Amino acid sequence: MTLPMRAMVFAAVAVVAAAAFVALSQGSLFRKAAVTFDPPHPQLNAAGDPILAVYEGRIPCPVADCARLKVGLVLYHDRKESSPSTYWLGIVGSQGNDRLVSTGTWAIRRGVQDYPDAVVYELDANAALDLRYFWRVNDDILLPLDHGMTPKVGNAAWGYMLSRYAEPYGPRTYR
Repeated sequence: MTLPMRAMVFAAVAVVAAAAFVALSQGSLFRKAAVTFDPPHPQLNAAGDPILAVYEGRIPCPVADCARLKVGLVLYHDRKESSPSTYWLGIVGSQGNDRLVSTGTWAIRRGVQDYPDAVVYELDANAALDLRYFWRVNDDILLPLDHGMTPKVGNAAWGYMLSRYAEPYGPRTYR
């Protein structure tokens, strides 16, 4: 290839690259799209009780070929009695993108290993065996507990913690 031919090829490549850069930087080729999802859980339970709190997190997955689980825990409370009512527990990841949902009742008890006054949320037998007990560290953090009432230990990639989702009930929009 002669020198003038190389210069023309280089110039053409530079023009195409510059055009692509301008198009990408102005978003004409790829536009960010907003995606909206309705909550997977109801705003009120079957008895009409409201949501007390919504907690979410990603935790290690005990199933082979599964790195993590996405967990959502919704606690409902009896408004008149100010007492625990029911829960909604959704787990995604152990069976692909299918959400496994369990519902039932929950109670408040006391005692975590080395912290006898700690508040523990206990889900009934409908919940997954390894997600029945949660230490309420504060209003915003729950730590799943094992049957010995000890916080579960994560791995190098994922820890065991659910964080409170404090936004009002309604669709979520992601950009």
